[in-house]
Amino acid sequence: MPLVESQEDFNRYKKFVRNSKFAKPMQDPNWAKVKDNWSVDYVYVERSNQIVAALTILGIKNKDSGYFLYAPRGPVCDFKDYDLVDELIKEASVLKDKYNAFLLRIDPEVIFNEKTIYEYRKRGYDFRTYGEDEHSFSQPRHSMILPISGMSEDELFKGFSSSTRRYLRKSFKSGVETVLETNEKTLDKFYELTKIMAERQGVTYRPKDYFQRLIDHSGGIIFTTYY
Repeated sequence: MPLVESQEDFNRYKKFVRNSKFAKPMQDPNWAKVKDNWSVDYVYVERSNQIVAALTILGIKNKDSGYFLYAPRGPVCDFKDYDLVDELIKEASVLKDKYNAFLLRIDPEVIFNEKTIYEYRKRGYDFRTYGEDEHSFSQPRHSMILPISGMSEDELFKGFSSSTRRYLRKSFKSGVETVLETNEKTLDKFYELTKIMAERQGVTYRPKDYFQRLIDHSGGIIFTTYY
């Protein structure tokens, strides 16, 4: 059964996810250590003893019913390989009985395409946010990605608008300095500022140990800007 149940399978799964061009940080097994109050299961499809698709699924108990299952930024494969994704999700159906689950949600980070929605709806899947008010959901519906791999600082700087370049130069002249320093002191300061912002805006915020887990397990770093 393509559900990780041994250390050997877990090592194979982790290697595949960390080397796939389709992987996102929240599909890495370490993300489950950040979301440590959720259950975690690892589902995969293989061909000729090689993993070709993966889905890290987190789960949390609903107070009035069964489990809500969530595969953040999954699956780890080409989302336009409709049959493969369909097979992968069907492999995850064993979790329905394991947890008495009522929903599996995935939110792949892919370019919007109506044909993709059509193909999945033909297979019986629903796109919950499609056609709805984008402000009616807690998660952002859009991602902005700036490809900077292989770019020098000068090349990146030249890519900004003239007004942005002007404001950046002004900050340097004014003595604004940004330093990378991830330690207990900067975490305390970051958390203090997070609380101030959240209370001012009337929104909730994460506990401090959540950010500590981000640092410990997901490569979280803190940039501190001084003036």
